[in-house]
Amino acid sequence: MEKAKINEFFKALNEYPLGEIDKNNIHFIVEYFQKKYDAELSSRSFIFTGNPGVGKTYLAERLLNLLGKEVIYLGCAKINLNRCAVCSTLKNILSKINNNKEQIIFMDDLNYLFDREEYSVAPQDKRDFMSILETVKRNSNKMLLCTINSYGDLDEQMIDRIEVKIDFDIPTDYNKRSFLKANFSKHVSAENLNFIARNSIGYNYRDLPEMLKLAYRIGNGNLSVEDIRAALKVYKPTQLYGYRVENGITLKLRDIIGKKEPLNHVKRIVQMYRNERLSKKLGLRRANLLLFHGPPGTGKTFMAKALAGEIGFPLITIGGGNVLGSSFHQIHSIGNMAKRYRNCVIFIDEAEKIFGNARYGEDTALIGEFNAQFDCLNDNDIKSIVILSVNELSRFGDSFTDRFVQVEFKNPEYEERLAFCRMKVEQSKKYIPYRINYEHLARQTEKFSFRDIERIWNELMFYYMEKKGSINEYAVSSIINGVKPQEANVMFG
Repeated sequence: MEKAKINEFFKALNEYPLGEIDKNNIHFIVEYFQKKYDAELSSRSFIFTGNPGVGKTYLAERLLNLLGKEVIYLGCAKINLNRCAVCSTLKNILSKINNNKEQIIFMDDLNYLFDREEYSVAPQDKRDFMSILETVKRNSNKMLLCTINSYGDLDEQMIDRIEVKIDFDIPTDYNKRSFLKANFSKHVSAENLNFIARNSIGYNYRDLPEMLKLAYRIGNGNLSVEDIRAALKVYKPTQLYGYRVENGITLKLRDIIGKKEPLNHVKRIVQMYRNERLSKKLGLRRANLLLFHGPPGTGKTFMAKALAGEIGFPLITIGGGNVLGSSFHQIHSIGNMAKRYRNCVIFIDEAEKIFGNARYGEDTALIGEFNAQFDCLNDNDIKSIVILSVNELSRFGDSFTDRFVQVEFKNPEYEERLAFCRMKVEQSKKYIPYRINYEHLARQTEKFSFRDIERIWNELMFYYMEKKGSINEYAVSSIINGVKPQEANVMFG
């Protein structure tokens, strides 16, 4: 192995989204074949785990080309390896093992490779896999490297026999730049590749080429920065299908009417993100977890969107209906998403629907799972902002709510209602010849939310279209009397 290539590989590895122990394990693989270690004390079976597209195969291919050993390969994808014997079955792997040679057995995507009977691996495949593991264990010239998306397809005995498990995360900006440079530098300028790496939030190595191909189609055969920007706005990574993703939000905090206390909370968060270095020096803890609570229609969703627009982050909205069913798997999925997607705002609306209609105390299993998933999100390495929106805070105990920065949203005060009603009147005065008394409208809507006032306004506009007559204070009062304020418990009746 050439020293320069080894140094280059290790430099790239240092920027990989892996833990230090996992990086040391990969160092060990390289150094083992340099005869630096005692074979009897050395592990020789390794498995790379992580979501599809996070670079498991990409790194394995680079590692195997660096090692330069004979590879016995079984997988679903075509890979570019020197000295590679391609197999079609596990039994085929066993037939190609030569005890006198240094060989690396590479099995890519175990989830795909095994035949199954109902929910378990077919007995013959299991026996062959265990035979491969046993051969590697007995022979110091052999090493096994596997990749898998999840352990669900393997039983405990199979997992236990694989000695070293290395977990992969979503690629960093550095990894994305390296990947893009290696694959697309002849099509896209270095400046635009850097732009893509910075702005492709949550993308994996499969998403990046697909987004670029979309940009190519948008540009009718060109790949300008405008085409790339347009593609980044509309392309969704696979995990985000089913959720609403908004990029390039123009709404800002200055567009918020009233909401003095919630605005003060949110402005502090903006200051922390705009002055990250100073915040870290001052020992400020990143406010990753926010809990917006208050009656429906009081501006929680609008505030989340304005926050995302203010700091230039995409907004990922997960409605309570997206996770309906209250399963542990769905709660785990939300936690995983919060850890994966950095530099974005994840807004979980109507979060009560995750848990159903019950009132939750301190020790329920679902609350415990939720707490476990979000414990690590206080770490400064997590760049996403997670906002849970609930209508009734009393459903949850202190062990749940205390981990959040709590931001209360109340029904609008008179000054807020006045500003909102004035805005609605100003927007419509070009089309309605009659001047609506917005002061009267604001006075008459005490205890109403912005959403309630919006409903009243809609009724006023229908009244105007149907009657074609003056909208006087009597008409306004009659319509207001016909609209009941929406209470929080209406959602859970």
